[in-house]
Amino acid sequence: MEKLTLIGPGRLGLSLTGLWLQSGQIQLEAVVASSAQKANTAVSKLERDLGWSLSTKKQDAKGQVVSRGLILIATPDDQLLGCARQLMEEADLSACRQIFFCSGSIESQAVAEALRHSVPVVGVHPMMSFTKRLIAPNEFEDVVCTFEGIQAESDLVVDLFRAIGGRVVLIGAQSKLRYHLGTVVACNYINALRIMAEGHLVAAGMDSEDIHAGLSRLMTQTISNVNSSGAIKALTGPVTRGDVGLIERQLELLESDEQDYQVYVGLAKVLLDKLDLDRGLTQESSRLRALLNSKLLRNR
Repeated sequence: MEKLTLIGPGRLGLSLTGLWLQSGQIQLEAVVASSAQKANTAVSKLERDLGWSLSTKKQDAKGQVVSRGLILIATPDDQLLGCARQLMEEADLSACRQIFFCSGSIESQAVAEALRHSVPVVGVHPMMSFTKRLIAPNEFEDVVCTFEGIQAESDLVVDLFRAIGGRVVLIGAQSKLRYHLGTVVACNYINALRIMAEGHLVAAGMDSEDIHAGLSRLMTQTISNVNSSGAIKALTGPVTRGDVGLIERQLELLESDEQDYQVYVGLAKVLLDKLDLDRGLTQESSRLRALLNSKLLRNR
């Protein structure tokens, strides 16, 4: 059983720690937060969710971290390198076996350089959105976890994630920012599209309750269809039909809203590019491409 020190007991850190405790993978040696009160609150939350007491040290970031096993740095990205530098200056890492951090965009080499210590450093990023509650063990089953900073799939940290159902994927440092871009588009920008759609439905005179019910069902069905059939086979609407007239009318409606206008044109072109690759050029898609290209260039 590995001894774990958790630095940054937020949603992600607490959820992962809870899963490892439930599966008997770790002994939680210490929880380090920005204040002793936050560390106490985090441990109390774990104890409440797990249903048993923990003999865990709670400390603020000013105290010396002494690790006899693994350290998980689960701070926000903008605090990660500062945390590594503080560990270098103040922590006792003589018995530390490995440090790992959860960031989709920061490379392990950057953390290792800030740390300036011989202890191995690994970056891992679960492709999952963590909420305020701790996740149940079955919710992590087959969650893709990308690892950067290791050369083989035999590793202390890899074994921890496998033990709770994680699906291990290795990526190179040069691919990490592009990888994170893909996850941001999928996880965050769908929220932006929801906000954009809600705005137009409000303008169409619908009330908020009906908008919520309608969009929730529509978006859930769409994601389900994409997951089962793929993005292009699940596609419906004016772009896949090559309905130039309807798209032109909707763009006229957006003439006074430059932001939504450009989003509409850009996303329509993304769909059309993929459709043409899959189905080949058609007369309708050529006409639609000419329209979209002219709209993209209108302010250049």
